[in-house]
Amino acid sequence: MLRLTLRGLRAHKVRLVATAVSVLLGVAFMSGTQVLTGSVSASFDKVFADVYARIDTVVRSTTEIDTPFGAERAKIDESLLPAVQAVEGVEAAEGQVIGQIRVLDRTGEPLVSANGPPNFALNWLTSPALNGWTVEGAPPQGPDQVVLDAKTAADGDFAVGDRVDVSLQQGIRSFEVVGVARFGEVDTWGGVQAALFDTATVQDIVQEPGQFDWISVAGADGVGQQELTDRVAAVLPPETQAITGEEFTEESQSAFQQLISIFNTFLLTFALIALFVGSFIIYNTFSIIVAQRTRELALVRAIGASRGQVLRSVLLEALVVGFGASAVGVGLGILLAIGLNELLRSIGFAGPETPIIVPATAVVSSLLVGTGITLVSAIFPARKAATVPPVAAMRDVAVDTSSASRIRLLAGLAVVVLGSALLYAGLTAGLDDDLQVLGAGAAAVFVGFAVLGPVTAPPLSRFIGWPLPRLRGVTGRLARENAVRSPRRTASTASALMIGVGLVVFIAVIADSLKASTTDAIDASVRGQYVVTTEGFGPTALPVSVADDLRALPEVEVAAGFRAGFGTIDGDAQVVLAVDPADLVQVIDFTDVEGRLVDLEGNGVAISAGQADERGLTVGSTLPASFLLGGETTLEVQAVYETRFDLQGAGWLITQDLYESLFPPQQQTDQAVYVALEDPSSEGIAAARPDLEAVVDPVTGAEVQDLTEFKQTQTDQADQFLLIVYVLLALALIIAVVGVVNTLLLSVYERTRELGLLRAVGMSRRQVRASVRWESVIISLIGTFTGLGIGLVFGWALVRALADDGITVFTIPVGQLAIMVAIAALAGVGAALYPASRAARLDVLTAIATE
Repeated sequence: MLRLTLRGLRAHKVRLVATAVSVLLGVAFMSGTQVLTGSVSASFDKVFADVYARIDTVVRSTTEIDTPFGAERAKIDESLLPAVQAVEGVEAAEGQVIGQIRVLDRTGEPLVSANGPPNFALNWLTSPALNGWTVEGAPPQGPDQVVLDAKTAADGDFAVGDRVDVSLQQGIRSFEVVGVARFGEVDTWGGVQAALFDTATVQDIVQEPGQFDWISVAGADGVGQQELTDRVAAVLPPETQAITGEEFTEESQSAFQQLISIFNTFLLTFALIALFVGSFIIYNTFSIIVAQRTRELALVRAIGASRGQVLRSVLLEALVVGFGASAVGVGLGILLAIGLNELLRSIGFAGPETPIIVPATAVVSSLLVGTGITLVSAIFPARKAATVPPVAAMRDVAVDTSSASRIRLLAGLAVVVLGSALLYAGLTAGLDDDLQVLGAGAAAVFVGFAVLGPVTAPPLSRFIGWPLPRLRGVTGRLARENAVRSPRRTASTASALMIGVGLVVFIAVIADSLKASTTDAIDASVRGQYVVTTEGFGPTALPVSVADDLRALPEVEVAAGFRAGFGTIDGDAQVVLAVDPADLVQVIDFTDVEGRLVDLEGNGVAISAGQADERGLTVGSTLPASFLLGGETTLEVQAVYETRFDLQGAGWLITQDLYESLFPPQQQTDQAVYVALEDPSSEGIAAARPDLEAVVDPVTGAEVQDLTEFKQTQTDQADQFLLIVYVLLALALIIAVVGVVNTLLLSVYERTRELGLLRAVGMSRRQVRASVRWESVIISLIGTFTGLGIGLVFGWALVRALADDGITVFTIPVGQLAIMVAIAALAGVGAALYPASRAARLDVLTAIATE
């Protein structure tokens, strides 16, 4: 039986090519993602190990705030340094200061875009035991000197002796480049660009003189890290701590791993989607092959083969195909990772110069998933093969009766109902793992419709193909009837396309609804005429002086800025917004649900009605909170509000006075400024713009936008994300089209004798090609229209579920969907080109003689 299986593989190798391609593409994307993220993770682990290799002990504050970008800690006073230096066993100890800046090129534009890695300001450590930099030139000394890392110097074409402008929170300052440095063997500091100043200058840049982020300690020879750390800890005051250099390095590596894991999960999701689509192709291919080999399998049974042997034979074929395709996919994935790594470098990602690393887990998991999906997809065809009775060897054809199966109808409906219930639970139940539940629900719905496919394929084929007999005559009628008479084959092929199209439609609907909701909220709620925006965030955002300068203009009635920072409220990391309530209510519509937002004062916080309902809070409720400067504190709910336009985050508003007492000086920046004019007429708006721009233009990355421009900026962000998702989903669509090609090729092979007879009675090669092409169009449109319907329903359900989170308008991007249908029809024609050509080239006499 083994020999027969291997001979069958050789005999049907062409039929299995598309199956292998479907597995190969999905596995390549999966393994490539893991290799890329594994390489980046390993590279940065090495970078952090190199950066902190000279540190044996770190002294830092115990006050810590969690953020999505890692933990933030309060600074420590430099007065601790002498005590640490005096500890027995300490060879060197120096304070480290880090701040964010933007180095400008010779035209005044930032060398690194807002979407790229940040620029850091670091202080130059004077101790050789702690300083990992090697400099060409001289170290920085004095308030007007800087050392640039080698990549920054190369990008900006700066050399020793040049002057460079740096955008700081206080404005733009010019420095003399006194040196160009490399950190170890790398041109950057841990993959990000850096500028090095003396300690006093960096403290001035971050506006916290006499403060360090931490103190780095190097021990004398023979003193272990833990021993040194224990000695240092003994001399520290409360609210400070000492940890080993190894612990400090591991924390930094762990924080980066959390960030890269989000990226990894995002890409792996699309890889699994591609493999999910590929599973339908695999199932379809093996189903068709089993149907075509009915007589062969029956003969094998007739000469003594058991059902188990036939079952194992088909599964062995699937195992060989799945493992072989997965192995090739892993190799292609490594090449893909190398290409993506080079792409990241070309767009400015300054990663370390390390070779691609292939984690064993990436190879093993990709092989297991690819092979496993192939085997699982082949189980039902294999079971069907095992049930072929020996008497079937006397039949010429097998009739597809799947469209009349009551069991299939009930099972499909049950799976669709189950998937819909999971979707509803994921959207409304507030589960911790709601994304996983949503994913499982969506997969179940797609599987349910795939199970129902053979039931719905005949009527859909007749409906979609209804015009063809009138338009194309006999070729159109043949195309329609071929799609109708093989409902399982038609439905399975269309199902793969259905998933890809359904996901694309779903994303398109959500993105369009988000854009429409954002535009509607701005129109309904923003009373001002201009918004000053910025590319930066946090320390590189708008200086608070911008709002003051705008407010001083005679054309301006109100200039309301808002600041944003992270704090821990009621045990959770939250974005906290600082506003002047009296100004804010004049530029954005707020409705007081309870209390008065305009009366916010002291330790008061205003919260959205959604937050109040979710947490059971009312005016007078108190919340435990902690911040970098304020430490542990208590906030009092003084107002509950509603607004159509959420500024940012979950809607925790405090006064600017309170914000200044809780957040460090470098975070005292505005994320945006909303401007209302004295004269809001079109003439007044146009006349005020030059004066507004005169105030804003000197600020790096800042821009004055009227409401039309502001709305466009907000919607462009959704478009950028949408483009990325479309590119990733294109893999699933490519696999689906490959499936159409494979099905048509197998269909042509199956109908070899039939096509020969048609040619014998006068059908031309052109007519044969046309019938195959139009059958492909019918199959493609069935998948497209089914996916269209599912995607629209999914989109509508999610918009309804997110109504309280800002997506209030459900819109259908009709133009995009029309283009999608047209592309699907063209893809159907394109997928049929080779199968149609092959069908037309069949030798008539040979085809008629085929059994």
